[in-house]
Amino acid sequence: MDDHFFIALPLPEKIKQHLKEQLRKTWHENGFQKWVHEEDYHITLVFLGAVSNEQRLEIVRLLREQISHWKPITLKLHKMGTFGLPKAPRIYWVGVEENSDLMRLQKDIQDIVASCGIRVDSRPYSPHITVARKWNPETNYEAKHVTLFDKPFTISHVDLFQSFLKSEPKYKPIHTLHLGRVDT
Repeated sequence: MDDHFFIALPLPEKIKQHLKEQLRKTWHENGFQKWVHEEDYHITLVFLGAVSNEQRLEIVRLLREQISHWKPITLKLHKMGTFGLPKAPRIYWVGVEENSDLMRLQKDIQDIVASCGIRVDSRPYSPHITVARKWNPETNYEAKHVTLFDKPFTISHVDLFQSFLKSEPKYKPIHTLHLGRVDT
C-alpha cells in the first residue's frame, strides 16, 4: 500500500487564487525550494497515511452517519508562519483564526478515524494551509510580508483526498461529504 490518504477542508477558489497571487510576489525572493500548487491548498483535519480500501470505506460510512450534525464552517485567514528550525524551516504556512467549530469538527473526525484502528497524530491540532516546503539550506530564512485575504469565507464540505506524489497537483478528492446535510 503506497497510497496515502487524508481528510481535509478544501479551500474556495477565490481563496486559492488570492494566496497564489500574493505568494507569487515572494517566490523569487524567498528561499523555499518547492511551492505548493494552488489546487493543493487545503486545511488537513486528519492524516490517514496508507490505509486499506476497507478502512477507507468504513471511515466514509461513519462520517456519512455524522455529517448532518456538522454545519458549514466560516473561517478567516490569520497569519503566516513556519514549522522547523527558525533559520531553515521545513514548512511555510498560512493559518486561520481560532475557530471552535473547526476544532470540534477536527476532533470528531479524529475520533472516528481512531475508532477504525488508525493511529492519529497526538500533537495538538494546528489548522493551516501549507504553501511551501524545503528551505534552501544555503540561506537564512527571513519572513516576508504577504497581504492576506481579510474577509471570512465558508467551507461547506469535507473531502477524503488521495495523494499522487509524482503528479501536480498532488492531491485528488475521492469522497466529498457535505456539512449539514445527509449524504447518500
